[in-house]
Amino acid sequence: LTHRCNLRCGFCYTDSPRRTLEGTIDMPDERWRGVAEDAIANGVIEAVLTGGEPLLRKELTLELMERLGEAGVAVSLNTNGWFVDEAVADRIAAVPGSRVHVSIDGASPEVHDTARGVPGSWRRAVRAVDLLLGRGVSVQVIHVVSPPNVSTIDEFLESMWFLGVGSIGISTVV
Repeated sequence: LTHRCNLRCGFCYTDSPRRTLEGTIDMPDERWRGVAEDAIANGVIEAVLTGGEPLLRKELTLELMERLGEAGVAVSLNTNGWFVDEAVADRIAAVPGSRVHVSIDGASPEVHDTARGVPGSWRRAVRAVDLLLGRGVSVQVIHVVSPPNVSTIDEFLESMWFLGVGSIGISTVV
């Protein structure tokens, strides 16, 4: 939905830090609404809303999740968790079959925030997971393995288990 992002991950596969600084223009909301309606009309059974950080366009993201969900499309949202508050978590929880993928790259703020380039990002991501799980949303934590965090994978997995995460996707830096 956007290439913009509020974080500064050096390994970003969508090149969002550069695109954010350059001011890359987003496709208008009405065109995205048309894409969703076309997907529904063509029988799409699953859609992934991603970015950059799609919740930088919070109202559009939530509107599309709701529209796709009401049409019976399984909807996944990829997010860094920064913008998930109680109201956002409530709206996501109301979307039938929704799934949220939250990026967390370490068991501690020091490891994660260094990887993500913004202080406070670990705390916001963990809070997002907690808010979503508390509302019954299916959450998968996405963990990017990189040289600075590879030695802490066991600690990371244990911390996610304590948080109550039932699914973790692990990938390597691209």
